[in-house]
Amino acid sequence: MSSQVQNRLGFKVRLSKERLVEGLQLVHPVVPKSNIDYVVNGNALLSVGSDGKCFLCATDYTSYIRCFLEDSEHEGHGKALIPVTELQGLLKEMDEAFIDLRFENDSVHIDSVRGSFVLKTESADAFPDQQDISTETMVELDAQVFATNLDKSSIATSSEEGHYAFDSILIEKKGTSLSIVSTDGRRMALAEMKVSKKGGDLHALLSPRVVSHVKRLSLKSSGSIRFGVSGNRAVFDVEHAELQSTIREQGVFPEYRKLLPEKSKGNCFLSRRQLLSASRSLLCILSNHSKSVRFVLGKDQMELVYEGSSTHQGAISVDVESVGSDNDITFNLEYVLDGLQVMEGERITLHLNSQQAPVLWEDENDFRYILAPVFVSGSEVGS
Repeated sequence: MSSQVQNRLGFKVRLSKERLVEGLQLVHPVVPKSNIDYVVNGNALLSVGSDGKCFLCATDYTSYIRCFLEDSEHEGHGKALIPVTELQGLLKEMDEAFIDLRFENDSVHIDSVRGSFVLKTESADAFPDQQDISTETMVELDAQVFATNLDKSSIATSSEEGHYAFDSILIEKKGTSLSIVSTDGRRMALAEMKVSKKGGDLHALLSPRVVSHVKRLSLKSSGSIRFGVSGNRAVFDVEHAELQSTIREQGVFPEYRKLLPEKSKGNCFLSRRQLLSASRSLLCILSNHSKSVRFVLGKDQMELVYEGSSTHQGAISVDVESVGSDNDITFNLEYVLDGLQVMEGERITLHLNSQQAPVLWEDENDFRYILAPVFVSGSEVGS
C-alpha cells in the first residue's frame, strides 16, 4: 500500500513528549529555511513503519539526518511531512507527558487536555530516501572529545563563502590518528585524536554548516560517535540518530602537513591564562583599522606592545620561560585570541624560528595552532 493511500486511511502514533521534543531539536537545524522546494522547506518527515519503528528525518539535500523515536505506540503505519516550527511551538505549551498524533486527510491532529489543534501536512512520497552506507569501516570516537576538537579546529575557517579551500574543515583518519584541520591561508588549526587502526584511511572535507550538525549530534551522545565514508558521503552515527552529508571535493584543500612548521629549539613557555588576560586588555584599545600587536620576547618576559593608533597605545608584560634568543614578532591580536580561547590547560608552548616564519602554538592536549606573522613597514597600516 503506498504511503499516499495509507495517509488517507490514517494512522496514529503516541510518543513521549520528551523524546519528540529532543528529536525535533536535533533535526530542526537541517530543515531548510530558504525556498529550496515545498517538499523539504520547513518540514520534517515523521514515519511509522510496519515494524512499529518511528523516526524523524530532515534534509537540505546536502545533509540527511534521521532520529529514532523510541517507545512509541501506534495504530497503522505511514509517513507524512510535518511543519517543524509550528509543532515545536505547540509542544512547548503542552503539559502532557505523552503526545498523540493522528494523521488523516493531509493533516495531523494534536489533542491536549485544554484544546485540540490541526496542522496541515504534505505528502511524503517525494521526500528523498536515505542512502544505505556500509558501516564496516567506521571508526568509533568519544563523542564529547570529538565535539571539543571540532570546536577547536573550526576557528581557522574563512568567513568568505564559496572558497572551498578556506571555508572547509577536513576530517582525516590515517592509521591510528584522526586529524581535524582548517585553514584560511593566514593560520591553521589542527586537533588530533588516537583511534583504532581498524579499517582503512578516511577523508571528508565538510562545510562549516555540516560540521555544526556533526557537533550537535556529538553533544547529544552520552557515549561514542562513529564516523565513516562511502563514496561522496560522510556518515556520523550515535545511539539514536544518524547524519549523512555530502563531501566536498578533496583536491581543493591544501596539503596541510607540508605547511606545519618544524618544532624549533627556540621555545617559549608561558601561562595561557596570563597571556589571555594581557591580550584581552589590549583588545579594549585596538583600532578598527589596526589589529597588529608586537610580541617582544626577552629572557624572562614577553611584552605585548600596541602602537597602531594615533590616540590609543599600550604595553603589557607576561612571564615566560624562554629557550633561545630574544625575538620580536607581530601578530593579528584577534587571531591570537581565537587560539588562546579554545586552548586547554595552563601552560602553552610557542615554537619560534624567525620574525618571518609562522609560529606553532601548542597546548597541553597537543592542539596545534599555526599563525603567520604580520609584516608592517613604516607606520602601522593594519592587518
